[in-house]
Amino acid sequence: ELNGKLIAAGGHNREECLDTVEAYDPSMNVWAPLPPMSTSRGRFEMAVLAGKLYAVGGSNGSEELTSAECYNPQTNEWKTVANSKFSRCSSGVAVQDGLLYVVGGQSGQCGLRSCEVFNPETDTWNPISPLNTGRYQTGVCALDGSVFAVGGTDSWNCLSSAEAYSPDDGQWKTIAPLKTARRGAGVAAYKEKLYAVGGFDGVSSLDSVECYDPDSGKWTSVAGMNMPRSNVGVAVVDGHLFAVGGFDGQTFLNTIERYNDETNEWSCFTTTQD
Repeated sequence: ELNGKLIAAGGHNREECLDTVEAYDPSMNVWAPLPPMSTSRGRFEMAVLAGKLYAVGGSNGSEELTSAECYNPQTNEWKTVANSKFSRCSSGVAVQDGLLYVVGGQSGQCGLRSCEVFNPETDTWNPISPLNTGRYQTGVCALDGSVFAVGGTDSWNCLSSAEAYSPDDGQWKTIAPLKTARRGAGVAAYKEKLYAVGGFDGVSSLDSVECYDPDSGKWTSVAGMNMPRSNVGVAVVDGHLFAVGGFDGQTFLNTIERYNDETNEWSCFTTTQD
């Protein structure tokens, strides 16, 4: 979410990695184009930090990337920032205490344990403690002062395991596992809980959704989406949890669903292009 809008950027359309960027305004129910990224990227992650949108790593279709760039909505421009220390794709990102965390990912056929943190004030990257389990296509999110890494794959198996990093002690600690092992799930903090949305279980794309309560330390199942979505984007915009796009096992999706936690229902709706 950037200034009340949902951003969709890059990706892969079966033929090539993309540099295109679009913004969805829920108040107008319309998508509008933004300037393209300087680098075409698939299998990358984005996060908003200090009012700017960061795109980190990923793949250009032939190699994993160390490059990162930043979109400033005030100037409507993308600019490159310092390269990360490790090339990686399919990593997870989160923002905590003014810093951008990049967690795990893939390099070649390996699931990475390495993690690093970007400081926008100094334009520098620094390593932090590695994950307990190397993982990529993991859902990463910040909640209650910690950074969570949920599910993913270790190159061979979809994972149900999850862990949390505390900046206070600088360590990753194991938390309760997901009910369903999943990679490519969308993970977001919503109303003081962590939601793991969709993904892939090694056989098929998932419509199921789980919710983690840090107070109880448990995952519970909530209503599933109307359609399965792996590699789905999730974000909280205007107080609502959105699931955007993804892959249903046959088709790349351009649809959106919104979750209502009061009724425990997902609703699909049609958007328009500007």
